[in-house]
Amino acid sequence: MVPYLPETTVILQSTANGIGGEFYELCQRARDPLNAGGWQFLFFGWLEHPIYSTPFESRDAAVALAKTCNQEEKELHSLHGATLEQLNWRRMKIATECRGDVDIFHQEYPTTPEEAFLASGRPVFDHKALMRMPIADGQPGELKMEDDGGPIKRITFFPQHNGALTIWRRPQSGRRYVAGGDPSKGIDVSTEKRGRDPDYSVGFIADGDSGEQVALLRARIRPVAFAEYLALLCRWYNWAFLVPEANDAGFIEALVRTGYPLECVYQRQRLPTDRRSAEIQEIGFETTGQTRDWLVGAAEDAIRQQTITIVSNVVLNECIRFVIKPNSKKEHQEGAHDDCVLALAFAEIARRSLPKLTGRTPNEVTGSKIRYYGRKNRDDDDD
Repeated sequence: MVPYLPETTVILQSTANGIGGEFYELCQRARDPLNAGGWQFLFFGWLEHPIYSTPFESRDAAVALAKTCNQEEKELHSLHGATLEQLNWRRMKIATECRGDVDIFHQEYPTTPEEAFLASGRPVFDHKALMRMPIADGQPGELKMEDDGGPIKRITFFPQHNGALTIWRRPQSGRRYVAGGDPSKGIDVSTEKRGRDPDYSVGFIADGDSGEQVALLRARIRPVAFAEYLALLCRWYNWAFLVPEANDAGFIEALVRTGYPLECVYQRQRLPTDRRSAEIQEIGFETTGQTRDWLVGAAEDAIRQQTITIVSNVVLNECIRFVIKPNSKKEHQEGAHDDCVLALAFAEIARRSLPKLTGRTPNEVTGSKIRYYGRKNRDDDDD
């Protein structure tokens, strides 16, 4: 009944009420740069409401609160600018209305959208650690290989709305980077199972030393095309050390065909005395029932200890919805994705396996058959 006119606006307003349901799903689509669909996500946290503030009876009372701030209150001040008067109001609300339960306060009076949507079930990752992640908007776009006729081809990033690649920090000379690659398996995570919401191919790029996320490649592209794009992205990030999932042989073969140096790719361990060249079945991380527990455990440790920093809200929301099911299996909630979670975990394995600095530079990749990477528009998704 709403006319489709430029001056028309539809506003859907609600409290979060936890993860799941139509409102939550619409919010997640609005926040996803690949599936915005015309909706814009707006969030108003408790710190934005002037009435959520309680003055102190005396200066001594304010000083006493400042001296007794816990870690979360200090982070509210340093990361979100909370005043002592606002923290005073917060303490009063937690003690009275929330019956001393800070988790109730997080859901009733959230500071961030992630606090508002609390996951049901047993979360795998430490939610308090996830709430400390400095989420920020990145620059979407695509990579392009430019050939100016010389012997060396140049890789350039050009901004593009709904681009498959989002970057937060461009490659910096002298920095070491790591990457995790999870190719799409074509699995539909929607409840209808009619192909409406298949999984993504995801590349997670992080600074190898600081653990800070610098880029995210996320698109519905098939394994071969994904291998070519991921190899180019890793090359742009100073020949990033890559841990690809090895379960798809076609993906690994395509990665090898790109000419990406194998010394920059994770290989399953051999005896130290074995000097043979790597065989294709040894390249990448093979995910099995046993290795998956180790893989997820590595991501758990990195998030809990804050040795890896997530800046993408898409990655963060997948981590929030990654839970322990009643059968003890650690996986995504119904209707959610886990591609970014696994790519992050592969990147953490890459950080742990990062070779020592040798001063060697990988040989240049000619890329003679690959000129353009990325999509010209959304409709170019390779479903």
